[in-house]
Amino acid sequence: MAQIVILAANEAADLIASDSARQLQTIAVRYSEFNLDVELTYRGLAIDWNPARVDVDFAAEYLRSDASDSGSLDRIMEGVGGALLRRLADKVSSAPLGATSDHACIRLNFQH
Repeated sequence: MAQIVILAANEAADLIASDSARQLQTIAVRYSEFNLDVELTYRGLAIDWNPARVDVDFAAEYLRSDASDSGSLDRIMEGVGGALLRRLADKVSSAPLGATSDHACIRLNFQH
């Protein structure tokens, strides 16, 4: 289980680092009898992705085109990263912290 948790935390950190407007602040780990929770807080807006699905049609169209739009590629990669996190962790969420929304977090829950 430790390897899965480390892989998921690394993937979440990569998602945060994929945008220069975001900066990882802390990684907190909590362990209980039933759960292991990892929370990555960062400066920047909450990642707006749906980890339950990847837009395969959009990704395929992008790859077939000659597009050099880095925003579209970032959208695809965040979707892939979100899908990977959903496979690794039992629960995944991303949310702003506080009312100002200048900080956000990714929460990963692992049941054991």
